[in-house]
Amino acid sequence: MAVALSTCASCVAAPAQQPVATPAAGAPVFAGFPAYAATVVVPRIDVHAQPSDTSGVVVRLNKRNENGAPQTFLLKRSRRGVDGRAWYNVQLPIRPNGSTGWIRADDVDVSGIRYALVVHLVSFRLDLLDNNRRIETFPIGVGAQNTPTPAGRYYVKELIQPPDPNTIYGRYVLGLSGFSNVLLHWPGGGVIGIHGTNDPSSIGRRVSHGCIRMSNENITRLARLLPLGTPVSVEAS
Repeated sequence: MAVALSTCASCVAAPAQQPVATPAAGAPVFAGFPAYAATVVVPRIDVHAQPSDTSGVVVRLNKRNENGAPQTFLLKRSRRGVDGRAWYNVQLPIRPNGSTGWIRADDVDVSGIRYALVVHLVSFRLDLLDNNRRIETFPIGVGAQNTPTPAGRYYVKELIQPPDPNTIYGRYVLGLSGFSNVLLHWPGGGVIGIHGTNDPSSIGRRVSHGCIRMSNENITRLARLLPLGTPVSVEAS
């Protein structure tokens, strides 16, 4: 399903990220990890269209998201602004899918991410990568024909533990930065996620409202392993 959990559900702490020391000025060059996450450390953050305080604001976000998780972005690249300070281009958890913007480096902590997920919609499988090497593959269920799982590149923005594990959401939900392309007015905005399920027969089928389903055992493994900011590639092939 597209994620529309009760307000009784709560975000829980995701596995720790690996901090990366970066200079406060200039344009840091990151090396050593396949990906990097930027976690907001100020009460509110302005995301700009360009690496400049004078450029338009794309979106203004709080230090924690609507479900209480640390506001986290996937870092794309860095650049020195006209003010001489470091700016980061980041992927955002907003519509349209794949939206990006620029944030001041001083407003976030940067962490290295060694893991990634690749979802293969046609073959109903999810690959877990460690430093770009596939280490495990899990069977999944995906979106139904009328509510397909949207292909694209996303990241894990939150880890939610439903109050009752015996529901369609199972034990955990990895909320993603992407949204359904058809459920525009769904509760919660039509956010897509990867979650467990109380119906194992739905795995290997096109049955959901856009989310990706796994066994409770497998989603628990991922929930204990993946930090916020983990890249997720959803492939149509």
